[in-house]
Amino acid sequence: MDHSGDFWCGDSYGARFARGDLPGSLMTVTFCAVETGRGGWEIRQETLLMVVEDPADPGETVTWSAASSQVWPLGRVSFGSEAERLAFAYSRHSQREVGLFAAWDGEPFDVDAA
Repeated sequence: MDHSGDFWCGDSYGARFARGDLPGSLMTVTFCAVETGRGGWEIRQETLLMVVEDPADPGETVTWSAASSQVWPLGRVSFGSEAERLAFAYSRHSQREVGLFAAWDGEPFDVDAA
C-alpha cells in the first residue's frame, strides 16, 4: 500500500463503503503493519474519501479525493506475522469509520479548510 506516497508496507487490509443515496461517493479504510526499524511495529490506517464517475471502476474514474492517515503504535511484538494479524483485526473493526462517512454530504471540500 502506498496511497499517500510516504510509506510502504506488505499486505494491507481494508473495506470500501458506498451509500445508495450518494451515488459515486465512496470511502475506503485501509490498514497495514509497518516495521519501525527500531524493533517495533505500528499499524498505519489510511482513510480515503472519493467522488467517482463509475463506482464499479473507482480507480479510473476519480474526480476528487481526500486522504487522511493515522498511526497506531504497537510497541514490540515478536514477529511481523503478529503485526499483520493485528492489521487484519483493525480492518475488521473499521465499521466505526462508517459514522464519518455518514456525516459526509458526498461533495468535494477543501481539505485544508476542513
